[in-house]
Amino acid sequence: MARYRYPDHHHRTPTLLSNDRVRSLAKTTLGLCVALVVLTSFSFVRRSAPSVDYGPRHRAVEVGTRETRETGRGRQQQRGTEGETNEELSVGGFGVGVLGGSYVEESVDFGDAQMWVIGLEDVESVRIRDEKVVLVATVVKDGASWGGNWMMEDHLDMLAGFDHPRENLDLSFLVSDETEFEWMKVSTRAWLRERNIGTYSQPSHSHLLFPHISILYRRFPIPSSSLTSPVPQFRNDDRDRRSRIARSRNYLLSTTLSPDHAGVLWIDADIHRMPSTLLTKMLGSDRDIVTPLCTRGDDGPSYDLNAWSGTRRSPTVDDLRETRTRMTTGEGRVWVPGPETVMFVEELAKYGQETELVDSVGGTVLFVKADVHRQGVLFPPFYAIGTEWDAVEGWDGIETEGLCYVARTLGYRCWAMPLEIVVHV
Repeated sequence: MARYRYPDHHHRTPTLLSNDRVRSLAKTTLGLCVALVVLTSFSFVRRSAPSVDYGPRHRAVEVGTRETRETGRGRQQQRGTEGETNEELSVGGFGVGVLGGSYVEESVDFGDAQMWVIGLEDVESVRIRDEKVVLVATVVKDGASWGGNWMMEDHLDMLAGFDHPRENLDLSFLVSDETEFEWMKVSTRAWLRERNIGTYSQPSHSHLLFPHISILYRRFPIPSSSLTSPVPQFRNDDRDRRSRIARSRNYLLSTTLSPDHAGVLWIDADIHRMPSTLLTKMLGSDRDIVTPLCTRGDDGPSYDLNAWSGTRRSPTVDDLRETRTRMTTGEGRVWVPGPETVMFVEELAKYGQETELVDSVGGTVLFVKADVHRQGVLFPPFYAIGTEWDAVEGWDGIETEGLCYVARTLGYRCWAMPLEIVVHV
């Protein structure tokens, strides 16, 4: 059968179409109709998807690019850039096609704190049964706490390099700056979405990364430099700085430690390099509390001088009197604790032993058995040694040093791994 078409509006001369041509046009028309229906359905789904507007601090920033890593100042400027809202980072929950279901977000407000959690719908289904579950905990003040050009994404990349099954690693953070809190949430969403694309393969080497992440926002009066500057050893103001850090650690621990955690790995935000086998070796050592050697830079000196073995100076009666007068009235001098005859972790390395018994540990990287923490071995936010009933506090043993003091009273000991090196900026 012949059909006619008109090539234009001016010349109505009939043009004959073959049957093959008619069938071709019919197929093309049908294909266009199907495509139109699909696009219309997709548009409807996009319009009906829930979204959350987190405000101007969450404007579109390409996470992990060179531009966002140039300098700390440049990073902060990038974070404040106005522009179009990045819809991909604003959707509360997303599916990545992995065992355990989609990642689900939840926000909880309690007291003076806010907690944001992102985790798989079914965490237990991805756990490796014959491996221990570890909580990795980090305290952050603000964006400068990461040190240098480091960012939240770099920290997550470093943790993902552990050879311990990532399905058995939960992450927790306490941040004291609201702007950084919001940005850490955006960074975590983007990082998980980017790294989790792929097929769930072998359990020990899957694409699944960290099934449960908690970010806690709680304001503490910690000076901006407290968690990023070199540790001010044996200074009068060291007590206040470490007291605030101890409070932060204890708050984070009490909020995020769960019954299935076998250990807690404390890592400072400005630790930039660790051996991939470190956590596995710490677990394998079966030590109650253990810390590695921390250096300043790749070839720098020992950094964390709060880890030592030996004896400390003790105050005289006059020293204590003046110190307690200062604590109660604000007048007089403060006696500052310090080493008498000690060996730091760097010096213990000469013995070539995997672990060495120490009297105190530092907190830059620190592993503690969860059951030790649960029994009350925490970080004293005051000088615990020498405390009397009517005194304000004692004269030594604050934060990580106090941790070892309390541990020893309960029959636990602190250890160093002097052959394992972590790098602090």
